[in-house]
Amino acid sequence: MRWLLLALCLTLPVVAGAANAPAPQWVQQGWLALHQHGLDAGIAVWQRGVDGLPSDQRLLLSVGVFHDPLRAGQEVERLGIGLRGIVLKGRHHGSTAYFVLSAPSPHHLESMRSDIGALVYGDGRRIYGWSVDRFQPGGSFALPAVVAIAPLRIDRAVPVEKSPASVARGPEVTPVAVHHAVPHATKLHSQPSTPVALGAAGHPDIDAVVRAKVRPPLHSQGAWGVEYDAQVLFAQAKRAQALGQRKQAIALLHQLLLKTPQHARARLLSGQLMIKDGQYDAAWQVLQPLLRPDLLDWKPWFWSGTAELMVGRLDAAANHFDEALARDGRVAAVWVQRALVAQQRGHFAVAYQLLKVAEARAPKSSQVILNLGYTLDAMGHRQQASRYYQRYLVQTAGASSQWKVRKAVLKRLTALNSETL
Repeated sequence: MRWLLLALCLTLPVVAGAANAPAPQWVQQGWLALHQHGLDAGIAVWQRGVDGLPSDQRLLLSVGVFHDPLRAGQEVERLGIGLRGIVLKGRHHGSTAYFVLSAPSPHHLESMRSDIGALVYGDGRRIYGWSVDRFQPGGSFALPAVVAIAPLRIDRAVPVEKSPASVARGPEVTPVAVHHAVPHATKLHSQPSTPVALGAAGHPDIDAVVRAKVRPPLHSQGAWGVEYDAQVLFAQAKRAQALGQRKQAIALLHQLLLKTPQHARARLLSGQLMIKDGQYDAAWQVLQPLLRPDLLDWKPWFWSGTAELMVGRLDAAANHFDEALARDGRVAAVWVQRALVAQQRGHFAVAYQLLKVAEARAPKSSQVILNLGYTLDAMGHRQQASRYYQRYLVQTAGASSQWKVRKAVLKRLTALNSETL
């Protein structure tokens, strides 16, 4: 039975990404307020929307941080509602600043990150992200509650400069010009010593700033430096994983989580790799912060349940797999793991029913086929079990990673054929 568990637990299910959806209502309402009443009105709506999001959801730093509201308004117009552009007002390096961000849903985060990286930089560079709790009350970027947002004086409309790097989507909107006593915009994409091209009006040229490729050095100071370090470490861990260097990837992710413990993707990947490395209790500890009732992602519950299953904590494993199924019942691998719990308890009729659900969702899955064969075998249905075992052998022909399991199946199939003679 142990080889069955190992064969199943080392297989990561793949879920297709969701198609692009309209911007959330709070994002749309902020754009309406922006166009009808000005930037501060839009910011007020967007801030209320952000306050209502889960604290670990991420906002993408799609353009930059500005001290000039005029530039912030121009940049968010260039980003557009199609790329979920929003502006938040907060504290940065001790002064008030305007954050031009994108607010994709968790399901669209990675696709939006890639799209914006390709459009803004032209080379597919990844866009950094910040967790929502940094902008919520009490967060590191949030304004103190006693600070009121001063109204902006609207004078006249100013057309937005067009450039090849324009990323505006949806209907074009003319931004409003505002006067403010703060100096010209400061971009986080470039260091203070980096020269920036000036346009005719004496402001930094939009296209030159957006295309700036300078990055802060690793281990730089402040929130931006921590975020940058985390992105670098995560990329290195993913590279080590791709090269089969599992222990190195785990060590890199451990280093990342010491710096940024709220990094959900790093926690999830670390848990997966630890399970594959046989570190089940350590994986369980790493995954615990992700097991929140308000989060809709099924994967933390799936992997935590797998860790529980591998050490024999069947009640906890069953509860975690049930939580995963409650969040997404379309994933065959979760049904398989839930069936394994039933198998371990000797409830083979229950396991068979669960596996038939998994088979309806993934009829060609070798794990589903293998476990149906094993369950039918345990129930005494020898001929049906033989057919599933044979299907498994055909399905995994030439798969070197399956040779140990194939050897066990061949041995059992030979025994079953001998019994029928």
